[in-house]
Amino acid sequence: MDELEKGPRDPCCTVNFDTRVRWPSLSIARRVKVEYRQCTNGGLEIGHGFQGREDATPWRSRKKGDGMLHTPDTDSFISIKHVSKSFGPVQALSDIGLDIKSGEFVSIVGPSGCGKSTLLMLLSGLMKRTGGDIRVGGQMVDSPRSDIGIVFQRDVLMEWRSALRNVLLQAEVRGMPMGPAAARARELLKMVSLDAFENAYPHQLSGGMRQRVSICRALLHKPPLLVMDEPFGALDALTRDQMQLDLLRICRETHTTVLFITHSISEAIFLSDRVVVMSPRPGRIERIIDIDLPRPRRLSIRESREFATYSDEVTQIFKSLGVLREGDDE
Repeated sequence: MDELEKGPRDPCCTVNFDTRVRWPSLSIARRVKVEYRQCTNGGLEIGHGFQGREDATPWRSRKKGDGMLHTPDTDSFISIKHVSKSFGPVQALSDIGLDIKSGEFVSIVGPSGCGKSTLLMLLSGLMKRTGGDIRVGGQMVDSPRSDIGIVFQRDVLMEWRSALRNVLLQAEVRGMPMGPAAARARELLKMVSLDAFENAYPHQLSGGMRQRVSICRALLHKPPLLVMDEPFGALDALTRDQMQLDLLRICRETHTTVLFITHSISEAIFLSDRVVVMSPRPGRIERIIDIDLPRPRRLSIRESREFATYSDEVTQIFKSLGVLREGDDE
């Protein structure tokens, strides 16, 4: 039997990991023991225990159709209302409110420590909020979502698996039929110009190529929502430019809703329909800026007067907040 055809055949197949890596769809920010159980009743059970604990939290179980994201009839696909998050005495986020439409590309830009990644974790259900409501596809987010795609700064590829097999890891965990999944994986790799490298191992790929594989893995199950936490931050400038172009093309072809976190003002403007500007901790939304630039975007648009105007607007916000200070501002 072709290796790609193999899949769970037992009534309940359990895979255990004790690792620091972030899973493509269910991510833990620190060392974590994770168990995935794909059962013949169609359920995907997920359990995890954080470092320092040998016990796992109670299983969270989802059957097919439970907790799945569906685009609502209303304009708002993501609804974040009065959300706050505290870590003991430290308040990370305060009164966050944001609505995102289906198919929209929204970037969040802000200084380090302002709660950008925390907001992503709350939206993904990987962290409990202190207050407020978060709804995705009309459903309250109160537990980890297994039906979204997550991409982090590190690609987190498994070095002993080929590019194709790394993408198909998503299918194996979910118990997806391997035939259609393999076809979908190859389609995604071709979309990012990696069809000739499907059998290459991570050590044979450049940083940008590895991150493309990571994005393909996150998109394998056709998630309606893709959240990305500084995915291009570790790349060189030229590779970063190409990755931005690749991402825009993928989003245009898949109509995926994207929430993108970055420290780069230019990157946020170039990619987005709207840019959310956050204040220093406790993180608040200082301003939401509509980016009225034509699509498809070309790199040359960064030289336009309109682009410079948006960049200056965001820069002035950060200067007013004391995030940016020039020598003559002292």
